Amino acid sequence: MAMKICGLLATVAALNFLLCYSSKVVLRSNSTNSIPKIMHQLAPADKTHWPDAWFVCQESWKNLYSDWTYMLWNDDDVESLVKNTYPEEYSWFRSMPMNIERVDAARSFILHAYGGLYADMDYYCYKKLEIPEDGKAILVASNMGDEIVQNSLMASPRGHPFWKLTFKAMADFNKEHLTRPERAKEGDFVLEATGPNMLGRVLKTMGGQGMIDKLDMSKYNPGVLEGAKCTPQTCFTRHLLTGCWAVGVACTGWQRDFVDERSLNEAARKAKNIGSLLQIPEEDKQTDAPINTTLQFYRTVGPHLAVWHNYIDSK
Repeated sequence: MAMKICGLLATVAALNFLLCYSSKVVLRSNSTNSIPKIMHQLAPADKTHWPDAWFVCQESWKNLYSDWTYMLWNDDDVESLVKNTYPEEYSWFRSMPMNIERVDAARSFILHAYGGLYADMDYYCYKKLEIPEDGKAILVASNMGDEIVQNSLMASPRGHPFWKLTFKAMADFNKEHLTRPERAKEGDFVLEATGPNMLGRVLKTMGGQGMIDKLDMSKYNPGVLEGAKCTPQTCFTRHLLTGCWAVGVACTGWQRDFVDERSLNEAARKAKNIGSLLQIPEEDKQTDAPINTTLQFYRTVGPHLAVWHNYIDSK
């Protein structure tokens, strides 16, 4: 009888665990050195708003981390997490003037509540990451000269104290900046409020430096031109930069032109080789493309299509 009762209790505990994950409700606990085998991503619930590259990138993570729990979060999920699990933070979270700030902030809440690995939807994974298991939070080094780290690829044990510092940094900034800035300044505003510059403040002025390890930029976050040369031998991941959220950052506004994007993706599928996709003159295909041609491509349509070169070149 005792053995049956123990078995029943174990079954109930297992069901409670699964229920906790399936409903995205979690009780906070102390950190350990172990990073849970949970993969997190954030995306709109309506998949018609996803660029084609997102589906390809998502599959790259699912295939390589098939033995991990995969959790895809949308705005409603995050709202519920912060409201129910972090009620003391909910007021400033809701009062932020731009939704992209809440999307940024969500990453800190998710990793503190669950632990695991977070990647932006436009991050492509070539092979499993080599993540230190030393109890520190993991952030990818920035490829921008004025930034230290970025929030596009991060990992940590559950309950890591680094994320608490980011809560404070975001809350303090929001108290002084309750109104949306003019359109031309939105990019810099978000970087300071919830993005890489906020993380930089945590590292430089709030004691966060000793709490993190950085993933090597050249292997995990190469620049646009360097990333185009990535292979599974040279890179673990690359950021395709399909984000469209602020003037002067990635493109001219948050709203996408889905008609143009569909036509670009269709062109990518029909392209016979990467040269034709890039629209590089025939005489330049034998050598490196002129830098101005490459830059012009990547600054316009390239970020949305770059991931397709893996499939195009394999045909």
